[in-house]
Amino acid sequence: MNNVINNLNYDFNILLHQFENSLHDRLNNSDKRLAIAWINKLKSESSSIEEAYLRNDFLYYLVQSVEVGCLKPPFDQKPPNGRILSLKNVLPVNIKAKLENAPKPSQPRPEIFERSPDKGAFLAAQPVPRSGAFCYLAIVSKEKN
Repeated sequence: MNNVINNLNYDFNILLHQFENSLHDRLNNSDKRLAIAWINKLKSESSSIEEAYLRNDFLYYLVQSVEVGCLKPPFDQKPPNGRILSLKNVLPVNIKAKLENAPKPSQPRPEIFERSPDKGAFLAAQPVPRSGAFCYLAIVSKEKN
Protein backbone atom coordinates (compact mmCIF):
# COMPACT_ATOMS: atom_id res chain seq x y z
CA MET A 1 0.00 0.00 0.00
CA ASN A 2 2.83 2.41 0.83
CA ASN A 3 4.32 1.78 -2.61
CA VAL A 4 1.00 2.68 -4.26
CA ILE A 5 0.87 5.99 -2.36
CA ASN A 6 4.48 6.71 -3.37
CA ASN A 7 3.62 6.07 -7.03
CA LEU A 8 0.56 8.32 -6.78
CA ASN A 9 2.64 11.07 -5.15
CA TYR A 10 5.21 10.71 -7.92
CA ASP A 11 2.48 11.10 -10.56
CA PHE A 12 1.09 14.09 -8.65
CA ASN A 13 4.49 15.79 -8.67
CA ILE A 14 4.84 15.29 -12.42
CA LEU A 15 1.39 16.80 -13.01
CA LEU A 16 2.21 19.63 -10.62
CA HIS A 17 5.33 20.41 -12.63
CA GLN A 18 3.26 20.49 -15.84
CA PHE A 19 0.80 22.81 -14.10
CA GLU A 20 3.57 25.18 -13.00
CA ASN A 21 5.02 25.30 -16.52
CA SER A 22 1.66 26.19 -18.05
CA LEU A 23 0.26 28.52 -15.41
CA HIS A 24 2.13 31.77 -15.92
CA ASP A 25 1.82 32.26 -19.64
CA ARG A 26 -1.70 31.00 -20.23
CA LEU A 27 -4.00 32.42 -17.54
CA ASN A 28 -5.00 35.89 -16.41
CA ASN A 29 -4.39 36.91 -12.78
CA SER A 30 -7.83 36.04 -11.41
CA ASP A 31 -7.74 32.59 -13.04
CA LYS A 32 -4.22 32.07 -11.68
CA ARG A 33 -5.49 32.77 -8.16
CA LEU A 34 -8.31 30.26 -8.60
CA ALA A 35 -5.98 27.61 -10.02
CA ILE A 36 -3.52 28.10 -7.16
CA ALA A 37 -6.36 27.80 -4.63
CA TRP A 38 -7.26 24.45 -6.22
CA ILE A 39 -3.62 23.34 -6.10
CA ASN A 40 -3.41 24.22 -2.40
CA LYS A 41 -6.60 22.24 -1.79
CA LEU A 42 -5.27 19.24 -3.72
CA LYS A 43 -1.88 19.34 -1.99
CA SER A 44 -3.55 19.01 1.39
CA GLU A 45 -5.54 15.88 0.52
CA SER A 46 -4.13 12.39 0.14
CA SER A 47 -4.51 10.44 3.36
CA SER A 48 -5.94 7.38 1.60
CA ILE A 49 -5.31 5.69 -1.73
CA GLU A 50 -8.78 6.62 -2.95
CA GLU A 51 -8.18 10.29 -2.09
CA ALA A 52 -4.79 10.23 -3.81
CA TYR A 53 -6.34 8.79 -6.99
CA LEU A 54 -9.08 11.42 -6.95
CA ARG A 55 -6.57 14.20 -6.16
CA ASN A 56 -4.50 13.17 -9.19
CA ASP A 57 -7.61 13.04 -11.38
CA PHE A 58 -8.59 16.56 -10.30
CA LEU A 59 -5.06 17.80 -11.01
CA TYR A 60 -5.04 16.09 -14.41
CA TYR A 61 -8.21 17.94 -15.45
CA LEU A 62 -6.92 21.19 -13.95
CA VAL A 63 -3.72 20.89 -16.00
CA GLN A 64 -5.76 20.27 -19.16
CA SER A 65 -7.88 23.32 -18.37
CA VAL A 66 -4.82 25.52 -17.80
CA GLU A 67 -3.13 24.34 -20.99
CA VAL A 68 -6.06 25.55 -23.11
CA GLY A 69 -5.88 28.90 -21.32
CA CYS A 70 -9.36 28.93 -19.80
CA LEU A 71 -10.45 27.41 -16.50
CA LYS A 72 -13.36 25.03 -16.97
CA PRO A 73 -15.80 23.97 -14.25
CA PRO A 74 -15.28 23.24 -11.43
CA PHE A 75 -11.97 25.11 -11.53
CA ASP A 76 -13.58 28.42 -12.49
CA GLN A 77 -14.88 28.71 -8.89
CA LYS A 78 -13.13 28.58 -5.52
CA PRO A 79 -12.67 25.02 -4.27
CA PRO A 80 -15.41 24.10 -1.82
CA ASN A 81 -14.66 23.21 1.78
CA GLY A 82 -14.58 19.58 2.83
CA ARG A 83 -12.61 16.46 2.06
CA ILE A 84 -11.71 15.73 -1.53
CA LEU A 85 -13.82 12.56 -1.57
CA SER A 86 -16.91 14.71 -1.06
CA LEU A 87 -15.93 16.84 -4.09
CA LYS A 88 -16.70 14.22 -6.74
CA ASN A 89 -20.06 15.93 -7.15
CA VAL A 90 -18.48 19.20 -8.35
CA LEU A 91 -16.99 17.56 -11.43
CA PRO A 92 -19.00 17.79 -14.66
CA VAL A 93 -20.98 14.64 -15.45
CA ASN A 94 -18.80 13.61 -18.40
CA ILE A 95 -15.63 13.83 -16.28
CA LYS A 96 -17.23 11.90 -13.38
CA ALA A 97 -18.10 9.09 -15.78
CA LYS A 98 -14.54 9.00 -17.10
CA LEU A 99 -13.13 8.86 -13.57
CA GLU A 100 -15.44 6.11 -12.43
CA ASN A 101 -14.95 3.93 -15.51
CA ALA A 102 -11.27 4.53 -16.16
CA PRO A 103 -8.83 1.84 -15.10
CA LYS A 104 -6.24 3.11 -12.67
CA PRO A 105 -2.73 3.14 -14.12
CA SER A 106 -0.24 0.73 -12.66
CA GLN A 107 3.01 1.74 -14.24
CA PRO A 108 6.14 -0.06 -13.11
CA ARG A 109 8.60 2.16 -11.35
CA PRO A 110 11.90 2.79 -13.10
CA GLU A 111 14.85 0.73 -11.93
CA ILE A 112 16.57 3.80 -10.51
CA PHE A 113 13.84 3.99 -7.84
CA GLU A 114 14.48 0.44 -6.71
CA ARG A 115 18.25 0.85 -6.66
CA SER A 116 18.43 4.17 -4.80
CA PRO A 117 19.01 3.99 -1.04
CA ASP A 118 15.75 5.82 -0.26
CA LYS A 119 13.73 3.80 -2.82
CA GLY A 120 13.10 6.92 -4.91
CA ALA A 121 11.70 9.21 -2.20
CA PHE A 122 14.08 12.01 -3.20
CA LEU A 123 13.40 11.56 -6.91
CA ALA A 124 9.63 11.58 -6.50
CA ALA A 125 9.81 15.12 -5.14
CA GLN A 126 11.91 16.46 -8.04
CA PRO A 127 10.53 18.20 -11.12
CA VAL A 128 10.84 16.27 -14.35
CA PRO A 129 11.82 18.27 -17.45
CA ARG A 130 9.53 18.24 -20.48
CA SER A 131 12.48 17.67 -22.76
CA GLY A 132 16.12 16.94 -22.24
CA ALA A 133 17.63 14.73 -19.61
CA PHE A 134 17.28 14.29 -15.90
CA CYS A 135 20.55 13.48 -14.18
CA TYR A 136 20.72 11.93 -10.74
CA LEU A 137 23.94 11.29 -8.89
CA ALA A 138 24.05 9.59 -5.53
CA ILE A 139 27.15 9.25 -3.45
CA VAL A 140 27.04 6.70 -0.69
CA SER A 141 29.77 5.37 1.48
CA LYS A 142 30.37 1.77 2.30
CA GLU A 143 31.42 0.67 5.72
CA LYS A 144 35.03 -0.46 6.00
CA ASN A 145 35.49 -4.05 7.07
